[in-house]
Parts: sequence; structure tokens; C-alpha cells
Amino acid sequence: MAITFRDLAIWRKAYELVVEIYAVTKAYPVEERYGLTSQTRNSANSVTANIAESHGRFHYADKVRVLYQPVARLKKLGVTWRSRRALATYLWPGS
Repeated sequence: MAITFRDLAIWRKAYELVVEIYAVTKAYPVEERYGLTSQTRNSANSVTANIAESHGRFHYADKVRVLYQPVARLKKLGVTWRSRRALATYLWPGS
């Protein structure tokens, strides 16, 4: 039986992160829908997509090249997450 990208532990962890990100960003203010919410969700989604794409690559060097992209997306996700914490009083006044 062939292994799919869904069988990879790293993809399953990334998918769990996507689900958690969507749950958390659902509470973001409506005015952040196209800003912080969109950036955070897109970063998380692209990690799982890049892992899946890498799994479909034939050459090792190509797999590695594609796997560097989710690393960059995780760094971007870290920045948006940090922005969320820094802007918490703006996003959720009175909390």
C-alpha cells in the first residue's frame, strides 16, 4: 500500500494546527477578516499544502526545496501570532 501525504506525521500535525488556527481566528473582529485573520489562516494552510506538494515530488532536491517554503510560512505565522498578542487590547477592548 502506497503512503500518502496524509499518512505523514508532520502533515497531520500541520493539519491540527490549521484546525486550531481557524478556531482561534473565528473570534477575531470582523474588521480583521481581510487583514490578520486572512494572513494567519493563509500561512497555516500553505504549510499543509507545501508538505503535500513535497510528497508528490520525485527528486530529493526538489522535495527539499519545496519543504523550505513551509518553514518560511511558519515564520510568517509566528509573526502574525505575535502581532495578535501585541494588538490584543486593540482587537478585544475591555478584555
